[in-house]
This record gives sequence, structure tokens and C-alpha cells, in this order.
Amino acid sequence: MTMKRRPLDLDPNPSSVLVRVARLYSDIVSPPVVSAALGFSVVWVELPFWPGLAWAAAYGIMVSLIPICVVLFLLRRGVIGDLHISNRRERHIPYLVGFACALLALVVVSAFAGSRLLRSLAVCNTVGLAALGSINTRWLISNHTASVMLAVTFAGFVFGATVGVALMPLVGLTFAARLWLRRHSVAQLIAGLLVGAAPVLVLANLGYIG
Repeated sequence: MTMKRRPLDLDPNPSSVLVRVARLYSDIVSPPVVSAALGFSVVWVELPFWPGLAWAAAYGIMVSLIPICVVLFLLRRGVIGDLHISNRRERHIPYLVGFACALLALVVVSAFAGSRLLRSLAVCNTVGLAALGSINTRWLISNHTASVMLAVTFAGFVFGATVGVALMPLVGLTFAARLWLRRHSVAQLIAGLLVGAAPVLVLANLGYIG
């Protein structure tokens, strides 16, 4: 049995420029950031500017800021070893928190926002995190590729195929960065893509997106 290779970006000061670039890119497209950015992008399709801004902020706090603060707290307390949580067993609490926050966002948005798209996005995030957390109990599936694929697929249905195609390089870059950093295997990255796209495609076929 082969030993898993150590991720290249665990060194706080890596000598390789490519490692630094891949780590920076991974931070920029981290799942909480992508979720908040997508919510910020779609909310004005159905809401006026100021209500849309308020809901974009509220959604971002629930699905992004709170999970990020929890991860930073766990990192500071030594519960997790690194920001991107390379140890699968250390991901259980962050996944539970992420799922709880996504579920909270779904409940709040459904009750008060009046935005079909934001509610659909909250459903996709909730279902996606439930699937990722369940799989993570056995296998280190990629949350990065899942979140980016969800965002690109969702944006394609909302803003049109041209936008979806234009954003597809983000999927390839995320795949390449996580593979280069040795954070995941090819299979784990592909599985993340499938989990990210699946809830969006189901809701789109049911007429809730687009």
C-alpha cells in the first residue's frame, strides 16, 4: 500500500513560485468565498439594489463568514492542522458547521428574502455540503472543485451559456491547483465536480433555476 504524499503547501514559506501561486489561488476560490460571491452575483436578478445588497450581505455572513471564523478558531486551538484541512478526520466539524450554516441560510432566505434564485442556491449549498460531509467520513473528496463547479454551473443557468463557458477555466484551474498541491487525487477532484454540478442540474431541470 502506497503512502499518501504530503501536500506541497504545508510549508509556510514554500520555495516554489508555482506552489505559492496555487496556494494563493486556492485561498481565493475557497468554498466559503465562492458561495458568498455567487450569492452576491445572483441576488439582484430578482431583488432591487438595496434589498439585494442587504440579502447578499446576510447570505455571505451565514454561508461564508461564520464557517471561516469557525475554521480559524479551530486552527488557532490546534483542532485542525492547517487552513485547508489536509487531514480528512479534521474536516468533520467544519463540514457540520458549514451544513448548519447553509441550512440556516435556506430557512432564513425561504422565509423572508422572496428570491427564488437565492433560495435555490441555498438548497444547492445545503445538499452539496450534506453530500460532501457524508462522503468525507470515508474519503477525502474535494470541496474546492465541488464549490467552483456548483458556482459555474449555477451561473451558466442564471446568466446564460456564454457566461458559463467563460467561467469554465476556473474549474480547470481549480482542478490543476489542487492536484499540483497534492491535496487530492484525480478521482477525488472529479468526484467533487460531480457533487457540485448534480444539485444544480436537478433544480434546473425542475425549473427552479434560470
